[in-house]
Amino acid sequence: MEQTHYRVLSDMESFMSKYTHKNSYSLEEKEQIIIYLVNLYKQLKNHQSPLKFQSQQEEIHYFKNVKPLLISKLILYAKLYKMESEKPNLCTKATYKYYKRELLKLNHYFEDNREFYAYYKTKSTYLDKRYFLRNRHNIRLRLEPYLIDFNLEQSTSHCFKQAEIMANDQLATYLKLHLTKFPSSPQKTDPYEPSIIKLEWTADKRDLIELIYALQERRAVNHGQLAIQEVVNKFSYIFGIELTNYYNEFYKTKKRKSSTTRFIDELKNGLLQRGS
Repeated sequence: MEQTHYRVLSDMESFMSKYTHKNSYSLEEKEQIIIYLVNLYKQLKNHQSPLKFQSQQEEIHYFKNVKPLLISKLILYAKLYKMESEKPNLCTKATYKYYKRELLKLNHYFEDNREFYAYYKTKSTYLDKRYFLRNRHNIRLRLEPYLIDFNLEQSTSHCFKQAEIMANDQLATYLKLHLTKFPSSPQKTDPYEPSIIKLEWTADKRDLIELIYALQERRAVNHGQLAIQEVVNKFSYIFGIELTNYYNEFYKTKKRKSSTTRFIDELKNGLLQRGS
């Protein structure tokens, strides 16, 4: 496996860890992130030696999970920067409508790509060899215009599409989260429903990430059929918290010198004490 690409990904995770515990970023910070990610992406594109894999499964894993992770971050922050720099700031109502329009655009995108979006969300694998192996392009798979000018040895037909969907999925969560912050936003309520209490995650972000991964491995949410990013996005929305670097944080928990399940252990001890 080409170690240069994994090193680039590791560099990205180290850089992004500086922003993990922040609930929001300024435009200047978003710009710094974009510049850094662009330079990393250039390193990938300039690395011209042919990629070699030990097996088809390794190649699929790289083009389905590894490379799209970097590209998705670049797409996400580029869109965030553009969106936040163009939003109206003088009128709360105008800002609310602006976010709603942006979310509607994403919904149209997901509808236009509903077949592959469903494939991504359900963590399907039956078409992986078509989507994530090189030189498997099929004109019946609705190829994108950008495929006319791309390196056949460095990418696959749906590697970029995977990254684009990952980015748009996170962006949709970001917009939904911000729309809930408008107190005057129109909401349909059921008179028989109790008032909705806003939930706030008051423990450390890393604790929530640890809990999410535990639930995912236990298949406790939707029988484990959702992608980890989708579960993270849902929890982000519920608790009004951004979890943009969850993969790196989970990796750190596995490297702890003490307990690798510190928060889970604390939950267990607290429950046992309550029952005694």
